[in-house]
Amino acid sequence: MTGAPAKPDRPSLADALAAGPLLLDGAMGSLLYERGVLHTRSYDELNLSQPELIRTVHADYAAAGAEVIETNTFGANRMALARHGLAEQATAINQAGVALARAATEHRPHATYVAGAVGPTGVRYAIATEAERRLFRQLLKIAGVGARTALAVLSGMSVAELSDAVISQDTGRLTKVPGIGKKTAERLLLELKDKLGVESLAGTAVQRPTPAASDVLRALVSLGYSEKEALGAVKQLPENLTVADGIRQALKQLSKS
Repeated sequence: MTGAPAKPDRPSLADALAAGPLLLDGAMGSLLYERGVLHTRSYDELNLSQPELIRTVHADYAAAGAEVIETNTFGANRMALARHGLAEQATAINQAGVALARAATEHRPHATYVAGAVGPTGVRYAIATEAERRLFRQLLKIAGVGARTALAVLSGMSVAELSDAVISQDTGRLTKVPGIGKKTAERLLLELKDKLGVESLAGTAVQRPTPAASDVLRALVSLGYSEKEALGAVKQLPENLTVADGIRQALKQLSKS
């Protein structure tokens, strides 16, 4: 019977560490910079756009004797990726990072481990944008919601996604966030609906012949934007938008200013 070559016997990582020190790989970012990748771009995104480059770096470290290979995911959290416009690709980037590191450790003559690299968000309170900081403060005003829950919500979905969930009162979307149960989701949606001044009708945003400017304006002000900022954003909205689309587009405009 034929198949893939048998992998070397490998003790658990805990047993290996107890037996003695392990040799880790080196810095990923420095090596990528040496190989011509500018530091102004997201190195984590290379897992998707240039996987062969990342695979080669992992393989080089493994060939040099590294016993632990770290995934190229140090900055692959949603908040840090948002600075490059890549927040929505966080899951794909992390999954690719793990797959590339695992591929580099296969069929090695010595046991090699894969460790997940987890770095900081680089942003105070782990909130990437002004809109998220404002919504974070709104979440803290809800009874029973602390910083941990607020961060969990904003780490699991964007401001626009949360606005859509509030408008449609979609508890299922919120319960997908780790640590958010059905009762907590229902309370968050109910209170945010009142705070943001959004409307829903049988789970569908109300369509109006105007941009629903007053509702969008009220939602922006409730998020902490000044009336001047909110008015400026609302004036740029096209006509015939739903409240949900109006809030979403206004937030995008404000995040760029």
